[in-house]
Amino acid sequence: MISTSSTHPFVTLSNMNQLTHTQLSPFDWGLFILTFIALIALKLMHQQASVDDLQFLLQPVVQALSWSRPDIFTYLPGVGFVNANQSVIIDKGCSGLNFWVIACALGIFTVIPSMLSIRLKILAYLGLWVLAWAVTLLANTARINIALWYQQHSLPQPMMSPAGLHEAIGVVSYVVFLILYYVFLVYSIRQKPSCPA
Repeated sequence: MISTSSTHPFVTLSNMNQLTHTQLSPFDWGLFILTFIALIALKLMHQQASVDDLQFLLQPVVQALSWSRPDIFTYLPGVGFVNANQSVIIDKGCSGLNFWVIACALGIFTVIPSMLSIRLKILAYLGLWVLAWAVTLLANTARINIALWYQQHSLPQPMMSPAGLHEAIGVVSYVVFLILYYVFLVYSIRQKPSCPA
């Protein structure tokens, strides 16, 4: 059984070995298959979706940006959110759906095996979809804020195109948030006596 008495938030090599070799129940496998199908469906939906279909990801991010920035974004159907001087457009490519897919998988595959009862597994499963959505909004808001800050402060350009720089900021931001999210999940598991032997 993985010890829950340690105050260290990171998994040791021995505990990680135990965690990764946890016996998966048929119910766990069922949830994993359901998750895989749902995430594939999300990816296919994203390919066909318009910016109007992704309001559940874009609208909260723009709202959060309005709290931290003076920019006023206006929604243009079929285009996205455009700021006053039309120098910035937050569109389908800024939705963060790919990050949400990864965060969902990370949360579900990390947490579900540690739950003891089917009831807890179901509650955790539903909650992890919402939690991954919230983490996606935080990561996306931070990523866009950093990109806008960099653009507006006329900092020296690295040896890459503006598009490449924008992508690099996104990659670094998302990787940092995924690592922090994983650490949070593992820490949460270790604080509860819910890890099976």
